[in-house]
Amino acid sequence: MITTDNPKVTILLATFNRAHLIIETLKSIQNQTYDNFECLITDDNSADDTEAVINKFIETDDRFLYFKKPEKYPQGLSASRNFGLDLAEKKKAQYIQFFDDDDIMHPQKLELQISTLIKNNVDFVLCASKRFTKNYEISNEVKELYRFNNFADDYLVGKIHFGAPIPLFRFNYINRNRFDTALFYAEEWVCFTQLFYHYTPRVCLIDTILFYQRKHDNSITLGKDIELKKTKSSKVSGTILVNYLNKNGLHTLLSSRVFANIFLFKTRDERVLNEILSEIKSKNISKVLYFEIIFFRSILKLQSKVFMKISSWI
Repeated sequence: MITTDNPKVTILLATFNRAHLIIETLKSIQNQTYDNFECLITDDNSADDTEAVINKFIETDDRFLYFKKPEKYPQGLSASRNFGLDLAEKKKAQYIQFFDDDDIMHPQKLELQISTLIKNNVDFVLCASKRFTKNYEISNEVKELYRFNNFADDYLVGKIHFGAPIPLFRFNYINRNRFDTALFYAEEWVCFTQLFYHYTPRVCLIDTILFYQRKHDNSITLGKDIELKKTKSSKVSGTILVNYLNKNGLHTLLSSRVFANIFLFKTRDERVLNEILSEIKSKNISKVLYFEIIFFRSILKLQSKVFMKISSWI
């Protein structure tokens, strides 16, 4: 028994140049035991035969709809997902399942997650996952998930980690935020961390592996010069996130400590550090942490002056 009237789940499937893999993904969606779904496929203007392959597949199944991303959206996965959310909003979607074009759904993914979500009246449901390269075997394998204390804090520091295709969301929860299109890496981490701190989620966990993630060099999140993009996006994502927490007064003791460490010892960004100190003081988060930061900042400034003095003697 699922719930009140077996509600429709809206799957947002982002794709780009996946003509050789997307059929396998589409079949795993088509074979869901919970069949009341619609799959909105958002194509980032693929240059291969992706469009033709998809259109041929969906001819006989009207639950799948194909959309080419309009020019007003930037290129990239974040914009494709945002486009999907905009489409879902127009369709008055109730439940959202993100998915990527090279991954595989367990046949019971939608059934188990939507039934758990509705039964427990939560904002989203997580499941266990497994990576594969070429071959995978569908089973009811169990992999115990981390039991969280403070969900936002634990997600921030990676104690609990998941990508967009794992949770099944209530639309009115996930629609409170959007993915940052300036990021090519860590965009999920930024979007979800902002969301979890701003709107404390009600969450359920399913320990069964219901999501199979393909691991290869051409995953949708990768591209040319991937290491450079990762490095650049990682620096930007930290700044975006701490600015968001500062602006909205959402810092906890742990988030304050994490970002103080980053901007004190790694990037040495005085402006951001001052904003963190201001938040710690105004919200009375921790006097100990406040004075620790002041102390170490003074030490680093003194150290810098000593080095400059020594350099002038050489």
